[in-house]
Amino acid sequence: MIIVCIKVLIFLLRKLTPYSATALPGLLLEDYFPSTLKKLSSQLDKAVFITGTNGKTTTAKMLGTILKSQEVAFIANPSGSNMTRGIATSLLDHCDWRGNLSIRTGIFEVEERTMPKLVGLIKPEIIIITNIFRDQLDAYGEVDKTLSYLASAISSCQPKYLILNADDHRVASLAKIATGKVSLIGLDKPYRDQIKWENRGPKNVDSDYLITDIAVRSDLGTEFLLSEHSKKIARVSLRTPGIYNCFNAAAALLCARELTGKLLPAPLSSMSPAFGRGEIIEHLGARFRVLLVKNPAGMNLNWQLINRAAEDKAILFILNDKVADGCDVSWIWDCEFNDLPKNAKIYVAGTRRWDMVLRLTYSGIHVDKVYDKLSSAIFDLSTMGKKVFVLPTYTAMLEFRRELGKKTKVSKIWQQ
Repeated sequence: MIIVCIKVLIFLLRKLTPYSATALPGLLLEDYFPSTLKKLSSQLDKAVFITGTNGKTTTAKMLGTILKSQEVAFIANPSGSNMTRGIATSLLDHCDWRGNLSIRTGIFEVEERTMPKLVGLIKPEIIIITNIFRDQLDAYGEVDKTLSYLASAISSCQPKYLILNADDHRVASLAKIATGKVSLIGLDKPYRDQIKWENRGPKNVDSDYLITDIAVRSDLGTEFLLSEHSKKIARVSLRTPGIYNCFNAAAALLCARELTGKLLPAPLSSMSPAFGRGEIIEHLGARFRVLLVKNPAGMNLNWQLINRAAEDKAILFILNDKVADGCDVSWIWDCEFNDLPKNAKIYVAGTRRWDMVLRLTYSGIHVDKVYDKLSSAIFDLSTMGKKVFVLPTYTAMLEFRRELGKKTKVSKIWQQ
C-alpha cells in the first residue's frame, strides 16, 4: 500500500505541476518508511557510486552512454538529485506496484556527505571518486571534512573496485584504505601543469592509467589517448568540453570495462554534454553554451576553457546564493580571472550580481551591463546574435534553462 500511494503521488506531481518529483517521494520513503526503502534497495545485485565535488553528473552520463550501447539495463538518477531521497525516487520509478524491481543494476551519482549513509542501504561494487574541492562552505565546511565522509564510506563498504583521480592528492590518499582493486588515473605532466584547480597545482602520484596526447578541437571537444602502464589502450573522442573531462571519460571507460568486459570508447564520441555542463542551446541568433560553476576550481577550469574559444564572444555570469548554490558566495574571491578573453563582453545577473561585479572589478575586468532580471539578459544577448558562454551557479542554471524554455520550442533546444 505504501508503494502504491507514493507512486500515485509521483504521477500527480508530474501531471499537475511543472516539477519532476525527483526528491519529495523519496524523502517520504526515507523519513517515514525506511523499511520499505531498505526492501527496495536490497534488491539491487550490482551498484556503482560516482561521487566527488565536480564531475559526478558528467561521469554518470558517460558511463550510462557506454552501458546503453551494450544494451545493459540499469537504474540511474540522471536528474542530478543525488542524495538518498533522489536515489530512493529512482528506485520507486523502476519498481512495480508491489515494490519489485525488474532491473537489478544501479548507476548512481552520490553527494559526498550522503555516501556514509547510503552505503548502509546499498553496497556498491564500484566507487568512482572524481575530486575533492571546496564547495558550499556553509554546508560542507572545509575539504578535510568531505574527505572524511568518503573515507568513512569506503571503510564501511569496502568496494571490490575503486577508481580514483591520481591528480588530486586527497582522492589518491583513499587508495590506502581500500582492500579491493584500485585504479589511479592521472593526466600526463605537460597537461597536468596547465590546469588551475584552486590556486594550486595538482599533486600527482604514480598512475595506473595515464591520459596523454590531449587535443582540444575548435568546437572545444577533446581527444586523448588512454594508456595502461605505458601501453596505449584507447583513443577517446569527446564532444563534452574541457580537459578536466578526460578523467571523467577514462573513469567511465574503466568502470564499463569492469561491468561488461569490454573497453568501449566509441559511444562517447557522439554523447552530448550533460545538462548545464557544456550543452549548447540556440535561441534566435545566439548560441548559449552553459557551463555550471559552483566553486573556485570549476570557475578556474571553465575560465581557462573560454580562453581557448574564438575571440568574439560574450560571457554571462549568473551568481545566486540559494540553498542549492551555497549561501556563502565568498568563494568567488578565490577564483582566478587573470586573463580576460580578447574582445569579450561581460554581463552579470543573479541574486548576488553586485558581489560578482565587485569581484570582476578587482581583477580589472570591465562589466558591460548588469541585469536585475535574467529574462532581460536573455533577450538582449539573443538579439545580439553572439556566441554566449553562460557561467551560472546551480539554481541559476536551472532558472536560465527555464527562461529559455519559455521562449524557445522544445524542439529548438538541444545539446551539442
